[in-house]
Amino acid sequence: MSNSKQLLRFKWQNKVLRDSVYPFRLKKLREFLLFYWEAESLAQMKKTSVEERKKMLSEVAEEITTQRQEWKDQFESAFDELTANDKYFAMKTTERYQLWYLQDQIKYKKNSNWKRFRRLLDLFEQKDKLPPAINLDSDPSPEDLTLAKLAIEEKRLAHTSHDNLLKAILERFDADADQYPQWLQYMVVHFSGIGYKSAHGSWADPTYLLELIRQNNNIAIPDVPEPGMMPFPEDQSALEKLKLLKPNIPSWMWKNVVRFTPLQIEEVTENDTDWEVYPKNRDEPGFDNYFWGNTFTKWYKKDITQWRAHHQASLDPIVNRAVCNEVSELILHMRWLTPSGGLNFKVDWYRHRARETEKLPANHPHKAIFKRATSVADFRPGASIFWLVWYPYPPNSANVAYAIPDFNFIPDGINMNGGSKKKRPKGKGGRVDENGWKYGYEGNWLVRTRKLNDQEIRVQLNAREREMGLQHKREIIKLKNNIAQAKSNNNKIQEIRKKEKKLKQLKKMINSTDR
Repeated sequence: MSNSKQLLRFKWQNKVLRDSVYPFRLKKLREFLLFYWEAESLAQMKKTSVEERKKMLSEVAEEITTQRQEWKDQFESAFDELTANDKYFAMKTTERYQLWYLQDQIKYKKNSNWKRFRRLLDLFEQKDKLPPAINLDSDPSPEDLTLAKLAIEEKRLAHTSHDNLLKAILERFDADADQYPQWLQYMVVHFSGIGYKSAHGSWADPTYLLELIRQNNNIAIPDVPEPGMMPFPEDQSALEKLKLLKPNIPSWMWKNVVRFTPLQIEEVTENDTDWEVYPKNRDEPGFDNYFWGNTFTKWYKKDITQWRAHHQASLDPIVNRAVCNEVSELILHMRWLTPSGGLNFKVDWYRHRARETEKLPANHPHKAIFKRATSVADFRPGASIFWLVWYPYPPNSANVAYAIPDFNFIPDGINMNGGSKKKRPKGKGGRVDENGWKYGYEGNWLVRTRKLNDQEIRVQLNAREREMGLQHKREIIKLKNNIAQAKSNNNKIQEIRKKEKKLKQLKKMINSTDR
């Protein structure tokens, strides 16, 4: 067991951490392999003759037919089951309305039909990925044949273990390192399938924790023997010392130490399925829990964004989760770049980089570009993409796309220039595009509005009616529980009164006997 622990260096090597930190890892590893497999197969397929493609088609025909039939059987079963258990779904007669209903209802996990919603929605999404039906008499196009073979390859990979998927990816990297730059290899290996949530607060500095523990005169910080002639890195030395200090640390604090440091890689075992749950018990005998409570607060809350600086210095994949712009930052560190944090500031960082390198040749490795994409050629390997969408409600300040010089966020043909702010179109009285959207300003916000059509109104009314119906049900259940609780309390009161009455009678009897 100890030897196997020494071999663990990354979180994805620990089965428990892999399941919790990387909930989509297998899916993303498969998608990486399938992406390149499809591109290479299509390029090769375009070089084949009609006769060769027909021969390949006959070889995959049986498997494709089987896959389509399996999907059909599963879909019909899931559809019939949900129809029988949800009268509202049964009223939807077209696929479009069925999808809308499922996408709306999937939000309510407490609904008794939620698993049925999830199953049917997944099957709806698989429909578009099914290989086309086989016609052995036709000349299969390279695209259709590639998709047919892709479905078979996807099914094969679905039964491939994590280690074998990773082995296949590493073999690709070794075979053609020029096609897969280091930053891409690092991203695929260490961030494939990581949980999509802010990295803030997912790591705390073990070296700083030792500094805080050192302030307690009753705890001696042990020395760690260095491995041969090579000294430990500072943070690794801190981890080794913390492991020796474990007997001096209360269990609730030790669990937090494991949660927020790389110690989780070797400390979390199959029995620690709740390793991410915050321990509440801070009252352990034999420890100065007041000291440890203050120590934890100072340590963890020192800076929830300190993972940025540590990763830039060490390139260790320390975070337990990350959202899109944070993954982008981690990958830019691999390219020796230090971007700004967050989204808004990162836009300006890219703009400044483009301005600083604008005189460099177009093929220069340090040339930065900041532009609105107009063709596939603009999406270069390693480029960061900023998506702009209209929010149905005011977004928070971190997600607002503020005005950028020389960039127009408004559709072509809509003139928003009004000279002074007083002449700008405001709110609902703004400029109108061909789809009926009105664009205008409300303060510094750019807003757009339009009238709903009859179909959209019906969908929203139906959703509102369902929500009100669920709310009424919850209120009725709560009221029933309150009534039941009141009755229970009343029964207890009656019992107490009976006992008090009996007690008075007993006292009276005792007093009369004493006389």
